[in-house]
Amino acid sequence: MSLSVHERQSLQPFNTFGVAVTARWYAEAGSDAEVREALGAAAARGAELFVIGGGSNLLLTGDLDAFVLRMVSRGRRLLDEADGRVVVEAEAGESWHPFVLWSLEQGLAGLENLSLIPGTVGAAPVQNIGAYGVELKDVLHSVVALDRASGELREFAAADCAFAYRDSRFKREVGRWLILRVRFALDRQARLH
Repeated sequence: MSLSVHERQSLQPFNTFGVAVTARWYAEAGSDAEVREALGAAAARGAELFVIGGGSNLLLTGDLDAFVLRMVSRGRRLLDEADGRVVVEAEAGESWHPFVLWSLEQGLAGLENLSLIPGTVGAAPVQNIGAYGVELKDVLHSVVALDRASGELREFAAADCAFAYRDSRFKREVGRWLILRVRFALDRQARLH
């Protein structure tokens, strides 16, 4: 088992409000294998799995008697390019704003209106983040998520995510899907909105 599990872990550094609370169990997942290990570790302890990213949309009011899993997977890559459209994939644990900056450094347009939003790539589809007339749904290609009940991987096309204003199927189906990677369809030429 490569997953390192800690008991009575402070969550103060993992929530932007800096609330001094603890998790009964805590681990960080940097890979799909570690996510699966965490699911097993939580089940073995009879604990609820509580997944966090950057902690920017999280207000903790007390200690969590749960198995807290922080997504720390990293990686960004260009997957495909055709006719000026580029599909880019980022791991769930990537910090959102640095990812946006990286996409701009690659000469890709589409995410610039979404810069400076706190959080992680994996959390972005849950809330369908948005700013200045652009929402995540406008640039999303697909989401790769793990079904926490069956253990199966599923790729959701943008149309399958049931996006609405600051909402998605991932937000409505609480506890079912664990987002591992997000893919974006970006442009070589900026499109003004």
